[in-house]
Amino acid sequence: MSNTRFRVALPRGRRLITAVTIAAAAIAVGAPPAYANLEARVDLKVLVVTDGQANVTTMTDQLIREGVPYQVVDTRTPGRQVINADFLSGNVGRPQAKFQAVILPDTTTLPAAERTALTTFEKQFKIRELIAYTWARPEVGLQSGGWAGTIDGMIATVTNEAKKDGFVYLTGQVPIDDNSPVVGEAYADIAAPVSPLPAGSSFTPYVTMAVPGAPSGTPAGVVGGVYSHDGLESMVLTLSLETNQNQSRVLAHGILEWLTRGIYVGYWRNYLSVHVDDIFLSNDRWQRPAVAGAILPEAMPQLTDAPTVRMTATDLDYLLAWQQKTGINLDLAFNAMGSVEAGTNDPLTKAMLAHKAELRWLSHTYSHKYLGCVRDASRHCAVDPDTEEITWTNQSVIDSEIAQNLAWAKKNNLPINPTELVTGEHSGLRRLPEETVDNPNLAPSLKANGVLALAADNSIDPASRPVGAAVTVPRYPMNIYFNAASKAEEVDEFNWLFTSRQSGGSGNCERGTDTSACITPLAGPQAFDSTIVPSEARVMLRHMISNDPRPHYVHQSNLAEDRLVYPVIDAAMAQYRTIYARNATLLNPTMTEAAELLQTATAWNNLAASGAVEAYRIGDRVTVLNHSAARIDVPLTTPNTTVVRRTSGGRALGLIDNGHYAGSASGWSTVTARTPLVVAARG
Repeated sequence: MSNTRFRVALPRGRRLITAVTIAAAAIAVGAPPAYANLEARVDLKVLVVTDGQANVTTMTDQLIREGVPYQVVDTRTPGRQVINADFLSGNVGRPQAKFQAVILPDTTTLPAAERTALTTFEKQFKIRELIAYTWARPEVGLQSGGWAGTIDGMIATVTNEAKKDGFVYLTGQVPIDDNSPVVGEAYADIAAPVSPLPAGSSFTPYVTMAVPGAPSGTPAGVVGGVYSHDGLESMVLTLSLETNQNQSRVLAHGILEWLTRGIYVGYWRNYLSVHVDDIFLSNDRWQRPAVAGAILPEAMPQLTDAPTVRMTATDLDYLLAWQQKTGINLDLAFNAMGSVEAGTNDPLTKAMLAHKAELRWLSHTYSHKYLGCVRDASRHCAVDPDTEEITWTNQSVIDSEIAQNLAWAKKNNLPINPTELVTGEHSGLRRLPEETVDNPNLAPSLKANGVLALAADNSIDPASRPVGAAVTVPRYPMNIYFNAASKAEEVDEFNWLFTSRQSGGSGNCERGTDTSACITPLAGPQAFDSTIVPSEARVMLRHMISNDPRPHYVHQSNLAEDRLVYPVIDAAMAQYRTIYARNATLLNPTMTEAAELLQTATAWNNLAASGAVEAYRIGDRVTVLNHSAARIDVPLTTPNTTVVRRTSGGRALGLIDNGHYAGSASGWSTVTARTPLVVAARG
C-alpha cells in the first residue's frame, strides 16, 4: 500500500484548485474475471420515468448537471418504450441489470403490468427507486391525514440517518425558499410513518419538518424517507421540488447518492468565483434619466460631464482584509489605461502594485474599447454603404488592446495568466439583434495573442463555446449595477428598471396596459439590505450549488464607497455554510480552471449521450470501457473509502484527478479504447 497524491477538479495535469492524498492500491487492468458465483452486472445508468412532474424534472436536471447517464421513458408519449423484463434486464454471461436506479413520478404512474415488471427487476438486482412526489398514505409507509400546505420560508431537517446514506455533505438545516410574499412556491404533505408497519417493513425518516401550528413538543413530521418493504427500497418524497429552487438543488445530490449507493458515473462540486471589471478605470455614476419610456441606462449616450466613481487605496485595504477573512479571492479585471491616465503618483495604482502578489488578475484590454462592430453616434452598428454589411473593428485594433494591457502588466511584474481575456462589454462576441455572429477579426486576434479563455455574458451567450483557439467562459451578471456605488444609487436604479412609468420608472416591466410584472418602488436606501441583498444572495447561492464553475461579475465601482458587492457575497456564503458541512469545500476556480471544467463537462455530456462509453459494476468492481477511437475524460464518483488506482507493469495509468469531496471519492479519468478503467469501489 502506498500513498499517492491526486489533485481535484481538472483534467490532464493542468493547474488545479486543491489537492488531497488518498490511499492507492493496484487493480489489474483488463476484462473482469469470471466470478464463480456469477454476480450480476449492474450498468451505471439511471432510468427516469416521467409524466412531466416537476420533481422528476428536478432530478433529471441534477443528472445532467453531474453528467450521469440516464434514459427517459415519458408516459405521455404515444408508442413509448414499454417497461418490461427485456427492457430492464438481460444476460451477458451473467445476469445484467440495465439500470442502477429508477426515478418514478409516483407509485400509480405506470400500468399494473409495467409496475410489476419494475418491482420484479428491483427485487432481483437490489435496485433502489425514488417516488419523486406523492401524498402521505399507508401504501408509501406514511399515515394519511397529516398537515398539507405551503411551506415557503420554513426549515427542513436532514436526519442523522440520511447523513449516513447519501446526505453526509449537509449540516442538517435546509431552508425553504420564499421569494414572493404573495405566491406559494413550495408545498409538502407532512406526516408520520405508519405505526405499526407490516412485518418485515421499516420507514426511516430522511427529511423532516415541524408541523405548523402544532403544540410545543410535537415531533417533526416526515416529508422524505426510505420505505423498505417486500424486498424493495423506495425513497418517498411528499415535498415539492422545483428545479430553480435552492432547497431542490441542495437535496437532489443526496437523493442521487442514495439511489446509486454512492457509485455512479458523474462528478459534483460547489464553486464561487467573482470577477471585478474595470479596475483602474472610473465608472459613470448613476443618474436617473429625465426622459420618458423604456430606456436602459446602458443604451443611453454617455455624458462627458457625468459624475464618476473610482476605487481608492482604502477600498483595496478592505478587499485584502475581506479575502483574508473569507478565503475567497476576487478576480480583478484591469484596464491599464486607467492607471496611465491617473499618473505616476496615483494612490490606487501604487497600492495595487504593492499588493499585486495577494491579488488575482485578469486582462480586460487596455482601454475597454468596444471590439465588435464599429458603432455610430447612436451606438448602433455602422454599415458599409456599398456592401450593406456591418463594419467590424479590425484585427490591429483588437491586437493593440490586448497587447498594450499585457505590456503594462509585464512592465509592472503583474502575476497574470496572459491566456485569459475579458473584453469591454464582452465585445467581439455575437450580440443580438445586430451582431448575429462574432467579429470575424476576433478569433485571429485571440490566436495571435495566445488567448485561450475568453469571458462571455451568460445572459446573452450561456454555452461555453470555441472562438478560434479560445473557449468562452460565460459569466453571471448581477443586479449590482456598474454605475452604482451607494445603496441609494442602487435602489434608485433598481426602481427605475423595474417600476412602471406611472411610478416614475422606465416602464420596461409593462406589457401594454398590463403592469402586473412591475414592482412597487422600494423605499429608501435601507431597501438595499432588506430586499436586494437577500434576493441577489439567493440567486448567487443557486449558481454556487449547481456544479457550475461559471463566475459572477461586477465592477470596480461596486467595491467603492458603500461596497455593495460584499454584503451579497457574504449573505450567499453565510447561507452556504449554514447548509453545507465542512467536507463540501467551496471551490474558487480561476478563469482558466472554469474554462477547462466547462469544456470537459460539455465534451463528456455529448459523449455520454452518444453511447461511446460503457460503465458497469460487478460487486465492488467498477469497469469503464471506451468504445470510441479517441481518449475520453470520464467522471466517476465512488464511496469515500474507495481505493483508486490503475496499474500496468507497476505504472499508474491515466488517472487525472481522484479526490475526496463531500463524503465521496470522485474525479475525472482519461479512458482509452485499449485501456479500460477498473476501480474497486469499496463502500
